[in-house]
Amino acid sequence: MLRMVPLLEVHGVSKVYGNTRVLNQVSLKVEPGEILAVLGHNGAGKSTLIKLISGVELPNEGSVLIQGKRVIMTSPLEAHKLGIGCVYQELHVIDGLTVAQNLFLGHEKTKKGLLDMQAMRHESRTLLESFGLSDLDPDSLGKELSHPQKQMIEILAAINMQIKVLLLDEPTSSLTLGEVDRLLDLMRLLAKKGLGIIFITHKLKEALAVSDHVTVLRNGSVVLADHVNNVHEEQLVEYIAGKRLVENTESNVSAHSDDSSEELLQVSHLSSGKALDASFTLQSGQVLGIYGLVGAGRTDILKALFGLEQITGGTITMSGQPYVPKTPTQALAAGLYYLTEDRKVDGFIPGLSVALNMVLPSLAAFEQNGMIKFRQIAAKVETFMRSLNIQVDRETPMANLSGGTQQKVLFARALLVPGIKILMLDEPTKGIDIGSKTEIHSLIRQLGREGYGVIVVSSEVEEIMAVSDRILVMASGRMVENYFLRGQTEEADLLRAALGGKSRVQSA
Repeated sequence: MLRMVPLLEVHGVSKVYGNTRVLNQVSLKVEPGEILAVLGHNGAGKSTLIKLISGVELPNEGSVLIQGKRVIMTSPLEAHKLGIGCVYQELHVIDGLTVAQNLFLGHEKTKKGLLDMQAMRHESRTLLESFGLSDLDPDSLGKELSHPQKQMIEILAAINMQIKVLLLDEPTSSLTLGEVDRLLDLMRLLAKKGLGIIFITHKLKEALAVSDHVTVLRNGSVVLADHVNNVHEEQLVEYIAGKRLVENTESNVSAHSDDSSEELLQVSHLSSGKALDASFTLQSGQVLGIYGLVGAGRTDILKALFGLEQITGGTITMSGQPYVPKTPTQALAAGLYYLTEDRKVDGFIPGLSVALNMVLPSLAAFEQNGMIKFRQIAAKVETFMRSLNIQVDRETPMANLSGGTQQKVLFARALLVPGIKILMLDEPTKGIDIGSKTEIHSLIRQLGREGYGVIVVSSEVEEIMAVSDRILVMASGRMVENYFLRGQTEEADLLRAALGGKSRVQSA
């Protein structure tokens, strides 16, 4: 029987930056029609591995083979020519180009020296329809697409380049449940057609559901490589973390059960953007989860409360006083802080240090007679870095940190702002490894114990159940279920409510 030649082989690759070895003798292979999941902490080496395979960087040691032939790829363009396509978390759909132009970017069809837009439209429509995206118009501009739609366009653009191996970096992080299912179905279809797929993800259930093999990286080395049928979720968690992680479920009793807790916020029939009718209260010491599918209107509530979106209906009171947010500056002064869903776009300045990013909103507190007290900043930053287990130098640029560490810096920034009473967290662990996620969940619960009011918006049902004292569910812009209690709720109840079905749990 003839041995099938792998589409891609990585043999003993290592990568060193200065004195730091970020990859150490990593090996893997992808056969035709195979889906390989690569798992690991942020900082485990997954992103560096992707860069080596896609031609962004060269390894210091080891080799890469494509269909049995050793190759040296010095650029992504060279990798493309060899059949390697990559879709990153940070999308590159060009807003000013049409869907068709984005799908054919770099290999445009021409006729007599001119762009053949008619041919590109026709082929784009055929491609979109073949993958269940017939609702997308080839003439729509990139700026008109939602984030999930842009992600699907990037994947199809890679496929349109006649690639042999597709690298997907956290492809489901911004997709709804339906879109996740569609993407996993697409991956299975591509694999059936002989494509090899490397699937970088933090979502273990998705990895187990769609992959043939799994590889786990920790501290730059492969610690597990096996067929998916031979591993289970808890085992993967232990390999990823290097220790047995036990989620701190604490008590099923609400963290704010003290009768002396203060009502920090009351929202009555709020309308803003996709949120059509939202009503709830938030107590001091309470972690309030808002669960729902992407597009349900959850983020619009947070943006309205922070003065980023216009309120079109309803009323808000804070500590018994009317509150009409107009700007983020006003919201901060009132004691609200908002951690955005997209930290890399709206959350921080990549080129600035950890220290400066941490103190930006509270810089005035470190100023005297027009002079910035840098020693005070350094002392305060070091204190928060120790308390939040941020293990980097304070002068490190934010762009160099893992997603989990970036998020912990943003938590510290929020806590440094004087007078903050309410923290609003939008998808707080999006794109973060499981170890950092566990730390952030513990931090959220600790903030509740310290008396903060915390609102957590998440599309991950496990996360909402892990951190929340009470849970609201939104669907199509409206609150469909009020106040599921921790310990009295099952995943199915929340999913059923988010999808518009009737839950088995009565609202409290």
